[in-house]
Amino acid sequence: MICALCRVAMDPTVLVRLPTPAVPPRILFGRSAAMVLLRQKLDRVAHADVPVLLEGESGTGKELIASYLHEQSLGQSGLCFRLNCAGLSAAALGASGGDTAGAAVSAPGTLFLDEVGELDGFAQMQLLRMLGDGQTVAAGGGGIPPCELRVVSATSRDLAAAVEHGAFRRDLFYRLNVLSVRVPPLRERLEDLPALADYLIACHARRFGHAVPPLSGRALRLLERHDWPGNIRELENFVKRYVIFESEDLVLQELQAAQRTSARAESYRLDGSASLKELTSRALRQLEGRIILQALEANDWNRKRAAKALRISYRALLYKIKDAGLPSKHSQPVTRAAEWAGAMELE
Repeated sequence: MICALCRVAMDPTVLVRLPTPAVPPRILFGRSAAMVLLRQKLDRVAHADVPVLLEGESGTGKELIASYLHEQSLGQSGLCFRLNCAGLSAAALGASGGDTAGAAVSAPGTLFLDEVGELDGFAQMQLLRMLGDGQTVAAGGGGIPPCELRVVSATSRDLAAAVEHGAFRRDLFYRLNVLSVRVPPLRERLEDLPALADYLIACHARRFGHAVPPLSGRALRLLERHDWPGNIRELENFVKRYVIFESEDLVLQELQAAQRTSARAESYRLDGSASLKELTSRALRQLEGRIILQALEANDWNRKRAAKALRISYRALLYKIKDAGLPSKHSQPVTRAAEWAGAMELE
């Protein structure tokens, strides 16, 4: 049958053709261990013509990963469409067309189901009918040439938990989840943050016509201590503000203020993203940073006296100051110490 894409294709806000990804793979994947493993897995998955489920938090770049998977697949010369499941009405998938048996099939392509976990029960049933018993969907009409589309889905929800709670169809979940790929959040790949920031600064400097220098080492240390709940999308917004205002201090102050507000509202993310051991380790590091800051202030930022008061070596104190992203006596005034203490609230 002609799948319901023939109707959905008439709404450009729901179904769009994805362009070739402009982000170079060296930037998209970086050099962190988590992303190196992800790329290796994708390269193996690319040539297996079965549905793939991309799981990861919002803003981690799942659409870019889907585009990369399409480009690396056997159907890289075909079309790639993104179906915005969050904006899909129940009626859009409510009808199918006629039979496409015998129709000429063009090069294979990819159907990217973005935020598939947002589909309501009726739309889930219709999608299940579209998939049928195969690994691809037959598409045609509404501006889409006849083609077989490999299904790549993405979700920021825990679909397995949604299945257990009856919010997502079990049969559809197993139809989509033949191969599962987890896209790590930015806080698990902080090693890639400097290269990502440099790339985004270069892109938006060209876009806005502003010449700004790369972020300083002090700024990068602060960014690496941020939790990044919005992931790469949040980092990109930070970079846009930096390029527009052309002031590193201004955007860092905004970030620190947001961190303090977030720390007061919610000390720790208890959403299952971190284990008790990880949360405890994070809390201890925060406490250690505050103690070191207090010792520095009590000793007028004389680091040798502070090390003696803390009963640690001078060399160990220098390492901990750098690791905590604390200011040195010569780089920042003592009057700004409170701002740095606030910046440590969310690690």
